[in-house]
Amino acid sequence: MKRSRVRRLAVMLSGLCLVFPLPMGWTDPVLDGLIVTNGDFRKWDAEKPADWTVPAGVSVARNERGGISFTNNTDQRQYVGQSYPGPKLVLQKGDVLFWAADITATEKSSVTLEIWIRYVDESVGKREIGIPVSADGKCHDLRCTLPVENEKIKHVWFLIGLRTPGSSCVVRRVEGRVIPAAE
Repeated sequence: MKRSRVRRLAVMLSGLCLVFPLPMGWTDPVLDGLIVTNGDFRKWDAEKPADWTVPAGVSVARNERGGISFTNNTDQRQYVGQSYPGPKLVLQKGDVLFWAADITATEKSSVTLEIWIRYVDESVGKREIGIPVSADGKCHDLRCTLPVENEKIKHVWFLIGLRTPGSSCVVRRVEGRVIPAAE
């Protein structure tokens, strides 16, 4: 579906919202650009944040300040994140994938923020990595952007990478968005 059709649909839906208000908190990820869900970690499924993929070997704990600790208890690199089918995102060439998080890392360069793309032909496209620059005990606002260069996207991943065995971080907030191409 072309972006102009999506925008027309958004205008029609916003008109309907005046007549039939939507429940609070409802958003359409394609229309408002927001992709990553449960970015404040308020919702939980048992012992892990809802809507997040947490691999075996990564421990998760909540702290008193609303942050979430992730610790890699394996001898391999691990990733915590969310993934989305490309067709669901209605991405087009020139759009930008944006990913940000407030992270405190325990060691310099032990934690990364990453965006990965896999194309329909199964090739892994570009990936972008943002690395914490310091392990000073302070919370850092990390950002990572990746322009979409090909519309034939099969899958997109937004990842927090625990690069080294024993690496850990505290994450307070995350946000993943599609920033539409300038027309």
